[in-house]
Amino acid sequence: MPVMAIKVTFLTVVTRIETVERRYPGGMAAYVKDNRIEKPYRDRTITGVIFMSTGEAEEFIEKLVKLGFSYDEIALVDQSIGSFYLCAWLGTSIVPFYFSKPGGRESKCWLKRKTRNA
Repeated sequence: MPVMAIKVTFLTVVTRIETVERRYPGGMAAYVKDNRIEKPYRDRTITGVIFMSTGEAEEFIEKLVKLGFSYDEIALVDQSIGSFYLCAWLGTSIVPFYFSKPGGRESKCWLKRKTRNA
């Protein structure tokens, strides 16, 4: 099980903090402030921004791309079905809404550990 993970709620756009520091004007401090990111949605390696609709999430992703992010540095994760597309750097544990309980199990994601090529 991952050591660190962030909560996935509704639709969560996930990026690595190191990428935000490199590409977002003002770095992580500005990203957190601009997007009102609370603690369950960031750890030491990744951060997530929550959206209620795919349209809003896609607009946000396009904004990030215009700032210099590449699509492979961004993941879109749904709390009930997981990642919308293959994301080699992100692991997920999805708990469908009807199985989740307040204070109980919830959907999460984490930065996968790098594997060595053998």
